[in-house]
Amino acid sequence: VGGDTRLAYAPAERGKVVAEMTVTDGTQTNLARGINTALSYFPENAARRIVLLSDGNETTGSLMEAARAAAAEGIPIDTIALD
Repeated sequence: VGGDTRLAYAPAERGKVVAEMTVTDGTQTNLARGINTALSYFPENAARRIVLLSDGNETTGSLMEAARAAAAEGIPIDTIALD
């Protein structure tokens, strides 16, 4: 997640996951937009979980608001801290 978000691969695809890990706008980090984008792509009748890989340096948006929205829908967010 940069200033914009882009889906690396569709969540409905099965098998080996090959994701493009480039950032569309590297001047910002909007983790909230990433969470909200993930929430909008979940299939209706599927197990849902978000894994956030980040250095935690949010420059715009409100991750806490997005995390509360995910929690309200019963969607856990796992985090992996990056250097």
